Amino acid sequence: MARECKHFTADLKRDSFKDDGSLTGYLAVTKTMDSDRDVFMPGAFNADVIDDFVKNGVLLVGHNWSEEPVGYPTKGAERDGGLWTEYDFHDTAKAQDQRKIAQQRLTAGKSVGLSIGFRAGETKSFDSVDDYQKFIKDEGLDLPMDGLGEGPMRAIKTVARIYEGS
Repeated sequence: MARECKHFTADLKRDSFKDDGSLTGYLAVTKTMDSDRDVFMPGAFNADVIDDFVKNGVLLVGHNWSEEPVGYPTKGAERDGGLWTEYDFHDTAKAQDQRKIAQQRLTAGKSVGLSIGFRAGETKSFDSVDDYQKFIKDEGLDLPMDGLGEGPMRAIKTVARIYEGS
């Protein structure tokens, strides 16, 4: 399967930057449909995948692999809201510039968010909202059903690999 990128509305907050300059936030959210009509299911991010990301992952700008990374993950865990992560920035001028830009945008009340580059593991596709709702009920999950709209959907049950945060 190919590498995918997802951006979520879980924007960072002013307190997303710690006093030491590190960044914390949700890299991916669970139980929420994205613009591609995909939903990460609770439990999609297992400990081995998260540990591999913390060991080998990178923080990029705009998922751009042709540019040097600006940071690296130091912590990660699946929490109730999704995949929570923490990053340190490299001490290069570009990395520090990107950190400052994000901090300034947050201070000004502007939108700043994280997005994930990953490879899906087990997924289940649905041709209709009714099929998705039946799946959620059969799985015994309590997920929001408002605003699902019409059209095909995909539940991402497991993530095989996390390549980057962006």
